[in-house]
Amino acid sequence: MGAFRKGLPDIFVGKTHFKRGMRALRGVSVDANVKNQRDQTCKFAATSIDALMKGLTVPLSQSIKAYRAAFKHAHPFEATVGDLVVRARVKQGEPELAELLLGLKGLRAETSRLAKQHAAAAKKATSSSEAEVILEEAVAALRALYEGGESLSTALDDMLGLQKALRRIPVLELHTLSAVLVGTPNVGKSSLVRAVSTGLPEVNDYPFTTRSVTIGHIVEPPEGLQEGLRLQIMDTPGLLDRGEELRNEMEKLTFASLAHLPTAVVFVLDPSGLSGEQHSSLEQQLSVRAALRARFPSRPWLDVVSKADLHVPQETLARMPPGFLHVSVVSGHGMQELGAAVRRLAADLKVALEAPLRRDRAAAEKRAAGSAVEPEAVP
Repeated sequence: MGAFRKGLPDIFVGKTHFKRGMRALRGVSVDANVKNQRDQTCKFAATSIDALMKGLTVPLSQSIKAYRAAFKHAHPFEATVGDLVVRARVKQGEPELAELLLGLKGLRAETSRLAKQHAAAAKKATSSSEAEVILEEAVAALRALYEGGESLSTALDDMLGLQKALRRIPVLELHTLSAVLVGTPNVGKSSLVRAVSTGLPEVNDYPFTTRSVTIGHIVEPPEGLQEGLRLQIMDTPGLLDRGEELRNEMEKLTFASLAHLPTAVVFVLDPSGLSGEQHSSLEQQLSVRAALRARFPSRPWLDVVSKADLHVPQETLARMPPGFLHVSVVSGHGMQELGAAVRRLAADLKVALEAPLRRDRAAAEKRAAGSAVEPEAVP
């Protein structure tokens, strides 16, 4: 994952953008082949203005093109997360992406208009001194456009804000097998990620969340004839028991990880009553589980009931899904079994992902075998 980190050119505030554009003037020199002093100065002034125009507009064009390409060609999960970042910013009063790109196009167009106007005047100057004055006026006009704080120059500031937000998106291994821990808020998902991961998990903030997302890995090298394992384990923002149209960006991130990544589901429940009755009552937890199971019926699935160190009435445990695994990070109860179960999930997920490939390969072999048989002669 890196379309928004590696695929986007750097954007700078107006003052810095103009300063960088001025570097283009270093490559402009007087044409010694032009003998007439006035003509020589006029050409130099016009060429300098044109070089400055390109130094300012080319990076704008590159940014416009890069942003369109990034959102169009990014991995579906990354594109979804990028869109969630934009939507979250819009809720805070920031412009839509289309509006931001339109602002850059407007800035580019006004830069070209001012530069071409002054370059044409420089070519027609009646004296060397007039051409020099026009060059100075062109530089001043373009500087004012980028540093004057007008609406067009703020397009760069707005775009820079979006770029910073996009570059804060945590980097995931988009094609690595993943176990996604899902559940309502405060049921203990993050603690489980830390407990079963190999090494120290990363704790990341998505640009539109106030909560951290924990990402860990299980890594096992190959041993003999046995394949190694690399499994990404993700804590996801808690889901509330409500309709799709009411979900926030954090909840949509959870669904995006399930919809667009090669994932198995570890659904975490907490029947202790300590997760909070407002959003994580037992009824709400079971309702969220039922809705998610119906939406992703073919995913490898494991139900985990957390906080086994706490007393929970037997009649409450009887309401848990069949085959659940009861664990406690505090006491260590069931943690070895959880690690083994997560590894089995990875194996099941790998088989499920390879099934379409095996079907396609078998169909291709069948077609190839059929074409190799000599057709029977028609009497």
